[in-house]
Amino acid sequence: MINVSTYCPVCDRHVGQPGPGELLGAYIGPAAKATALYLRYELNASDRKISRFFAEFFGLKFVPASAFGFERQAAVTTS
Repeated sequence: MINVSTYCPVCDRHVGQPGPGELLGAYIGPAAKATALYLRYELNASDRKISRFFAEFFGLKFVPASAFGFERQAAVTTS
């Protein structure tokens, strides 16, 4: 994804604009979160196994509690 950066003369600093589907400042993007939810609810994988899967296959490390947080974010988004 492309992150567009530009200079803001008002606040005198560089500012970023997210690319399509990108979340600024987010370590885990929406595709990874959706994949974690799929693993949890379709394949019945535990949060610990989901965390291990991402670390081993993609080098993306997060604690198992983060996978639980993805579920909470999805529940808020769909409500």
